[in-house]
Amino acid sequence: MSSYPIAMVFGILTTVIIFAILAIHPIFLDKTPFGIVPCVLLGFIESLFTFLIKPSNVSPIGPIHLVAFFGYGMVLSFILAKTNELFCKLILGQDSAKPVTK
Repeated sequence: MSSYPIAMVFGILTTVIIFAILAIHPIFLDKTPFGIVPCVLLGFIESLFTFLIKPSNVSPIGPIHLVAFFGYGMVLSFILAKTNELFCKLILGQDSAKPVTK
């Protein structure tokens, strides 16, 4: 019986755990302050992982890199939100999609 590489096992477990956190908090805790926990936790975990990455032939990732990654993510999020708004206006004829209420 062959064993799986430890990196693959940790990668799969990390993916499942992050998916569970990202799915459970917004669905069950969306009306509470705990609804934003996935954002904070994911940012912390990604920052921690980037500090742990130590490539052999590349300089390590530092705080300046993290600020640049954060800025890049903010720009992409803004573009995504504006694109969503544009498509809602074109397809639905309104500024944004209405949330589904219970």
